[in-house]
Amino acid sequence: MQKYFPLLKKVTLFENIQEHELPHMLRCLHARTAQYKKGQLPLVAGDAVPCVGIILCGQAHVMREDMDGNRMIITELHECDLFGETFACIEAQHSPVTVAAVTDMQVMWIDYRRVITACSSACGFHARLIGNMLRLLARKNLKLNNRLEILSKRSVRERLLAYLELQAEHTGKRTFTIPFDRNKLADYLCADRSAVWREMNRLKQENILAFEKNRFTLL
Repeated sequence: MQKYFPLLKKVTLFENIQEHELPHMLRCLHARTAQYKKGQLPLVAGDAVPCVGIILCGQAHVMREDMDGNRMIITELHECDLFGETFACIEAQHSPVTVAAVTDMQVMWIDYRRVITACSSACGFHARLIGNMLRLLARKNLKLNNRLEILSKRSVRERLLAYLELQAEHTGKRTFTIPFDRNKLADYLCADRSAVWREMNRLKQENILAFEKNRFTLL
């Protein structure tokens, strides 16, 4: 586990945790690691969620499917991101989402109940973990609010522009790279793929947007 310490110090859940505390903390949280190949599913809709996943390397998408099999990408996950913490927090019996590996990835699983419950050893870091978890959930709530703002737009054009404008705001640049290809971007926007492609071309012809693959510039 020691080889992961420099990375774990960047994880929001472990903010203000000293490096000398990490070995004892990971034992207390029953931490374990697992490898997943591209396309594998670390978490499947319907699974119980007793643990929280921390991405040590690689990328993943959080997805939902409706009764007709239509897929919607809720968010993307990168190194140091967590997943499953919201459902573990509310003690959901079954996960409503699936997490799919976009690349080969490595995940550290921790027992969520050990995060929010002080153990018999009265470990000093538990209070800090709880505070960090609250901040983490607040940040994810803000991210979901941004997504709700995008999906509240009536047309595909408005959704597309709202998403790209948020990406520009997040990066602080008019030129940026998004984490989706065109098909996955359509899934994220809950729109027909051909409709998204048509709107991208129209915006390009109107000199509002320039793009090459997944790199965009708002003109």
